[in-house]
Amino acid sequence: MNKFYLSVFLFFLLISEVKGQTYWIPKTPLLDTILKIKAPISEITNSAESHFLPVFIHKSSPPQHLIKSKNSLFIIIEGTGQVYKETQENKISIAFTRVDSTYYGGYNFGATLFISNEQLYSFGGYGFWHTNGSLRIFRDNEREWEIVKINHEYPTCSPHHCYLPNIGKLYYYSFSSNEITNETTDIPSIIEFDLKSRMNYKLGDIQDLTLFQNNTLQINTPSLEGVLIAIQGDLFLFQFQKNRYFKLINDVAKHTLLGTSNSGMANNCFEFNQRIYFTKRNESKVHFISLSLNDFAPIRKPIFLPKSPIYPIWAATIILFTLILIIFFLFRPIKRTSIFSSKSTISSGNSNEEDIPFNEQEKELIMAIIEATIHRKGANVEAINQKLGLSKKTLEIQKKLRSEFINRINHKFRVNFNQNVDLIERIRSIEDRRYFIYTISKANELIFKGL
Repeated sequence: MNKFYLSVFLFFLLISEVKGQTYWIPKTPLLDTILKIKAPISEITNSAESHFLPVFIHKSSPPQHLIKSKNSLFIIIEGTGQVYKETQENKISIAFTRVDSTYYGGYNFGATLFISNEQLYSFGGYGFWHTNGSLRIFRDNEREWEIVKINHEYPTCSPHHCYLPNIGKLYYYSFSSNEITNETTDIPSIIEFDLKSRMNYKLGDIQDLTLFQNNTLQINTPSLEGVLIAIQGDLFLFQFQKNRYFKLINDVAKHTLLGTSNSGMANNCFEFNQRIYFTKRNESKVHFISLSLNDFAPIRKPIFLPKSPIYPIWAATIILFTLILIIFFLFRPIKRTSIFSSKSTISSGNSNEEDIPFNEQEKELIMAIIEATIHRKGANVEAINQKLGLSKKTLEIQKKLRSEFINRINHKFRVNFNQNVDLIERIRSIEDRRYFIYTISKANELIFKGL
């Protein structure tokens, strides 16, 4: 009997050890080169075939992606949310330690992974028969990925994208497809995503669909304001923000990157200081080449058909009307009333949000959190999910809808009562720091009730 309990103990000990696993792997020339660069590398492409860590999911090793911040190197396991960070190194080896607490979910395969201002991002992806357009941020202090609200989601899981760190914009290929037949249901488009404002803008519909089919190589090249994509034995530079593209006419560079009968295609590609670094399959050496626009010839047609611009007279009318509304709301006296008043008038500096009362479901949730704060120091995640009818949804959908609902309440509270703080606060539980609870302070409760 004692052997049985000992076996159970060792099993759970092994599981907990794996969750915080540290792997020591050889310091290859590629990893050594990347670590010596004391600057962020926003994206390292064509690294999915390289299996740096002995990580297996269902007896297979998922694709692994390298990402470099200014001072750290990360390996992200595709489709799992697992993040490994370089924590130690010596002359011959490097230690990577898992820094997330994500449970494997089998989603977000093919997501765009990049870094900006030392922050890891994951954009789009495919899983559970669904392609999404969500933006996820890795929170170091919480050791988990968090979905961030954006203005509109365009589904994408395509490698055809370009991130320009100097302007903080991501350009990507988007399409909608039937989730049963997987057939495209509309014309693919090029989307511009502004990381600072969290806004997506549809630039236009793609003119030549053959440009983005069966591509085998992609290299993000910020110094050239675009991305290199291999198409039918040639390399093209796409500058999405300028709606133009070029063909590489430097044959030496083309054969070096695409490979010949004697050498394979470039892997683990990234750009730094106007040089493209890469490795070759079955080689340990790191190669580099330099490219400029002089190595390319322009193609005399656009990438996409731009959306029709707004006529100047209508644009001027909209701007003038918006300014009048802003001035009116800024200089109108603010009347503070109870949110439960039947004649509640909401003042706001936002010209598009003159009246945004709380609906009944929002009021019920607010009162439930107030009661929980008084009696139990806050409402836990399970209570919130039950109140919102999310208990039977997946964890990903629960988190997304819960965040959107609470963010909407906090926004209305700020606008309705002219406050600069959130009504509902998310804090760690005192009893168990791994979990979060939702609370409403006494001061905010009194403001909400109009006392």
